[in-house]
Amino acid sequence: MKMSTVTQEILSDLQRAVQSIDPALGDRLAQVLPLASGTVSVRLLSLVTELSAELSRVLPAGLVEVRLTSAETPELVYVNAEPAPIAPADDGEQARVTLRLPMGLKERAERAAEDAGVSLNSWIVNQLTDGLRSRSRESGRRLRGYGKA
Repeated sequence: MKMSTVTQEILSDLQRAVQSIDPALGDRLAQVLPLASGTVSVRLLSLVTELSAELSRVLPAGLVEVRLTSAETPELVYVNAEPAPIAPADDGEQARVTLRLPMGLKERAERAAEDAGVSLNSWIVNQLTDGLRSRSRESGRRLRGYGKA
């Protein structure tokens, strides 16, 4: 999907719609629309990026990234992130924690643990480990998210 093609189609549809309502305004709009091309492309790319984030949130593992194969073509790529085994603490000791959760969240976590075939405790430890691992990854090698122009 080339961004310039989609952008041009959107702007042409807009111009035709306005032209059908008010031909004089449609002619004036046709002069201004080429200036909006870059903004529309950036907004479309932001939309694709937000959609990839939504997809990533519902995936049990991994994530969907948006990669620009050229200035014209965004590509959605699935990045498999298999859960790594939990490394024991350096000292081998374990700590007990009392955790208060809203009932709905606890039920969702129990279902997720059941789906994963592990205990609720193991599932929570895995989630914490994955969350902390993703925060400690090196930055600078890969850009995530999107910027606003």
